[in-house]
Amino acid sequence: MMTGPVSSFPRRFAAAAALLAALCLPPGLRADDTRTPDTGLLTPQALKRMTVEELLAQPVTSMSRRPEAWSDTAGNLFLIRGQSTFTTGAQTLPDLLRLAPDLFVAQKSSSEWGINARGFMRSNSASNKLLVMIDGRTVYSPLFSNVFWESTSTFLPDLERIEVITGPAGSTWGSNAVNGVINIQSKSARETVGGLAQAYVGTDTDSFAVRQGVNLGSNGALRVYVQGADHQPTLSSTGADDDYDAWHSTQWGFRGDWGRTTTGDFTLQGDMFNAHYRKNPELVNDAFNLLARWSRDFTPDSQLWIRAYHDFSRTELTGSNREITHSGDLEFQHRLKLTDDQELLWGADYRLQEDSISNTAGFTIQPADVYFGLVSVFAQHELSLARDQLRLTTGLRLEENHYSGWEYMPSVRLAWPGPERLVWLAASRAVRIPSRFDADYYAPETPPYSLVAGGPDFKAEVVYAYELGWRAQPTSSISLTATAYYHDYRDLRSLEPSGPAILPITIGNGVAGRSHGVEAFADWDVTSWWRLRAGGFVMHQETWLTAGGGDLERGLGEVSFPGYQAQLRNTLRIGNKVTFWASLRHVAEVPVYENGQYGRVPAYTELDATLTWAARANLDFSLSGRNLLDAAHPEIGAFADQRQVRRSVEAGVRFKY
Repeated sequence: MMTGPVSSFPRRFAAAAALLAALCLPPGLRADDTRTPDTGLLTPQALKRMTVEELLAQPVTSMSRRPEAWSDTAGNLFLIRGQSTFTTGAQTLPDLLRLAPDLFVAQKSSSEWGINARGFMRSNSASNKLLVMIDGRTVYSPLFSNVFWESTSTFLPDLERIEVITGPAGSTWGSNAVNGVINIQSKSARETVGGLAQAYVGTDTDSFAVRQGVNLGSNGALRVYVQGADHQPTLSSTGADDDYDAWHSTQWGFRGDWGRTTTGDFTLQGDMFNAHYRKNPELVNDAFNLLARWSRDFTPDSQLWIRAYHDFSRTELTGSNREITHSGDLEFQHRLKLTDDQELLWGADYRLQEDSISNTAGFTIQPADVYFGLVSVFAQHELSLARDQLRLTTGLRLEENHYSGWEYMPSVRLAWPGPERLVWLAASRAVRIPSRFDADYYAPETPPYSLVAGGPDFKAEVVYAYELGWRAQPTSSISLTATAYYHDYRDLRSLEPSGPAILPITIGNGVAGRSHGVEAFADWDVTSWWRLRAGGFVMHQETWLTAGGGDLERGLGEVSFPGYQAQLRNTLRIGNKVTFWASLRHVAEVPVYENGQYGRVPAYTELDATLTWAARANLDFSLSGRNLLDAAHPEIGAFADQRQVRRSVEAGVRFKY
C-alpha cells in the first residue's frame, strides 16, 4: 500500500494564504504597465510586462521537439522563465524548480535533492524515472539512472527558460522519460553581450557569478563565465548543527553562437565543474562537458538539426569508491512538411558510454569497466483533421541498450483546439532502462557474493500512461490548465531472496504498480502590477508483488512521494523600482520505508519571499527569506540519515556593465 491524498486541508496553509493575499493589497499602490527585459533586471527603463496572453504565446519545444505556442501544446507543460532567477532569489536549479507546481522538490541535505513527478521515488531521494536535459545534453548517472542535482548546474543569470513536462515522453526524448522531462535551456550568446556580476551573502549560501559577453563579427557572439558557492550544512535529525554536509563548488564555462538559420546556425559551449562535499570522508566531484549544435532552415517547410556532445565526470569518496564516466552522443533530426495537413519529424541518436568503478568498499560493480552503446531512431507524424478542428500526433521510438536490448516507445495524442481553449487525450508507453546498479551490483566486494548476486536478468521498467488534459483562457488575464492521468507500471525493481535462506539477494522485476491523480495550475493578472499563480496536485499510488515476486521491500521501495501538494505565488510591482515576490507551499506527509520500517516525514507549510529594488538602470539589490515559517524541518530522507532544512536569509546584488 502506498500514499494517498489527505482529506483535511491544513488550516495553517489557509491562514497563511489569507495573510499573503492581505499583504498583496496595500492601499494606494500604483505602477505603470512595465516589466523587466529578458535579462531579468528591474530597471526604470524596464520593457513591457509579459501578460497572460503573451505568456501563452511563448514558444516551447519540449512537447513536440519543434517550436509551438505554449497554449497549443497537447500535454502538461509548465514554463519557468529565466527572469524568475533574480526575482525569486533562486541560487540553484532545485530552487527554481520549486516554481513548477506539478513537481515534488525535496531537499535531503545541503547538497542533495530529490525531484520527481507523479510518484515512485525512494526515501534516499533517488528518482530514476525523470529525464533531465541542459541545452540538449542528457544529465544522468549510468550507475543509478539518477540525476545528481548537486553537480547539475548552469549559469542561472543567462538562463532562457525551463520547460517542465509531467507525464511520459519516451517517444519524443527516449528512455528514462517515464514520469516527466525537465528541459533546461540557456540564452544565445547574442543575447548576453556585455558584463554582469552577481553576489549573494546569507545564512545558508554565499555565492558569486561573473559573465562577460562580446560580439564576434556581424552575426556571432561569445560569452564566458565563472561562478562559485559555499553552502552551509543542514541540521541532523535531532536538530544538532554537526557540520556534516557543508560543501562548496566552482564552475566555469563558455558559449559561442555564429551564423543564421537560413545559412546554418552553429553553437559551441562547454562547462567545467568542481565540488567538495561533506567531511570524514570527503566526497569530490569533477565534471566537464563540451557540446556543439548546428541547425539550418533549408526552406520554411524543411529544417535540419544536428547535435553532438562529450560529457565526463569523476566522483570519489576519499580513500575509497571512485567512479569515472565518459559519454559521447550524436543526434540529428529533420523536420519537413509533407502536405498542408501533414508534418513529419524524424531522426536518430547514438550514445557511447564508458563507466569505470574502482576502490569499492563493501560492494563491487562487475565488470568494473564497461563500454556500452545506446542506439535509437524516432519519428513523429502530425495530421490535421476535420478542417483543423482536430490534431492527431503519433510517435514511435525504437531504442537498443546494453542490458535489455531493443525497447519500443509509442505515443498518440489527439488535440481538440478551440477559441481560447484546448482539450487533449494521450496514450503512451515509456521505459526506464536498466542501470549498472540494477544489473552489475554485487556484495561483498570479493567472491563469493553471499549478500547480493547482481541482477543478470533485470529487464526495463515499463509504464503505460493515459492522460486527459484541458487548457483555457476564459479572460485575457486568466489561464487555467488541468490534467488527469492514470499510469500502469510493470516490471518495477525488486530485491528477490534466493529461497528460504534469503541470501544472496538478486535484483529483479517482481513489483508492479499504478498511480492516478490530477495536476492543475492557474495564472491570473489581477492588475497590471499584480500577478497570482496557484497550482498543485493530488496523487494516489499503490504497488503489489507480481506472481513469483518476493521483494524484500514488500513493494514499498519507492513510496516517498506526497499524496498532495499546493502552492500559491505572488508577484507584486511597487512603482517602477520595487518587486515583491512570495511563494507559499504546503506539502503533505511523505512516506518513508527503510530496513523493514515504515514511517512518515511530517507535512509542512513554508513561505519564501524576495524583495528586489532597482537602484539604478544597471544595479539591483535583493533580500530573500527561505522557509520563513519554521526554524527547521525535514523534507525527505530515511530514518538513519534524515536531515533538517533551516530557515535562511540572503542578500543579493546584481550589476550590469
